[in-house]
Amino acid sequence: MEFLLQLLFAVLVTGFFLWLALLIADRGNRKNKILAAFGWSLVTIGAFYWPFVGFIVGLIVLMFVLMRYYDTGFFKAIAVIILMTFFQFALEFVMNGFTFET
Repeated sequence: MEFLLQLLFAVLVTGFFLWLALLIADRGNRKNKILAAFGWSLVTIGAFYWPFVGFIVGLIVLMFVLMRYYDTGFFKAIAVIILMTFFQFALEFVMNGFTFET
């Protein structure tokens, strides 16, 4: 049950970050819907759970989704990934009480 709650939280947070990053990087994208972002975040998170190669496969899946489904160019896709990474680090920074300690 705890795993399912963690997975649900990860999908919601990652989907929101994907939606927000696309909103910032490609403002006029008509396919940027919050429910689609939640669905694609579930696919991306599923790829990240593979041992060893999950990170690379997850990035490839995310690039494929950004370039094929959302019709972004290569550089906008890179900008979305950078923004998503920044949002995740910012959330971790806030959750740790504004310190860089682990």
